Amino acid sequence: MNQAISLDYRVNRLGFWCAIVVIVTLVVSFFLPLDAPGVYTAEHADRVAWLSANRNTFILG
Repeated sequence: MNQAISLDYRVNRLGFWCAIVVIVTLVVSFFLPLDAPGVYTAEHADRVAWLSANRNTFILG
């Protein structure tokens, strides 16, 4: 019986930490550039230049 309670506690704790990780990832993704500004109206060369300038943060995002 004690092992079942311990397992329930571990599963609940895992769910809690998964939810925290999802929330933190969501907040961080708001601050990272995930697309070039004016993506549908920008020329291809402008998008490539933007990607070259923001390569590291884009990969991180």
